[in-house]
Amino acid sequence: MLTALLLTDMVEHGEVAFDDPVAKYLPAGVRVPEYNGTAITLIDLASYTSGLPRMPDNIISKDPLNPFADYTIDQLYAFLSGDALKYEPGTYVEYSNVGFALLGQALACRANKSYEELLVERICEPLGLHDARITLTPGMRSHKVTIRASNGGRYGIWGRWQAPALCDPPPTI
Repeated sequence: MLTALLLTDMVEHGEVAFDDPVAKYLPAGVRVPEYNGTAITLIDLASYTSGLPRMPDNIISKDPLNPFADYTIDQLYAFLSGDALKYEPGTYVEYSNVGFALLGQALACRANKSYEELLVERICEPLGLHDARITLTPGMRSHKVTIRASNGGRYGIWGRWQAPALCDPPPTI
């Protein structure tokens, strides 16, 4: 949601347009997949109609509760270079973490800032969200909540279930 707000803010300021191809804002060597010559636009990414999958297939995380904990921009670019779209952008809705990660990166490239710097400057601080950050301070970490189940399992920041050592299934809610 915050990335979509960033997009809207940048459109309102005339820095980008909804129908701009995302490739316009990425480094020259990055190949963004197309479908029969149709490019992915910024609005395709924000509306989950890019044709990109939910998750990249080159993600190998050391943290089972946060699959993107150590995923890099270079890995995202490598994934894009090898991906083939299943659908023409703008024609089919499918949730995509890849799409929103790409949107955030493209906006950051356009602003010549890190995604976090851009987010804090344009969205978090103006809205008074002083503790909304990607990089948590020790004080912020002390307020982080981990949901634990009575059997020892827990949910991480992504809402992903990590079972206790005995691999009990997640509780039924």
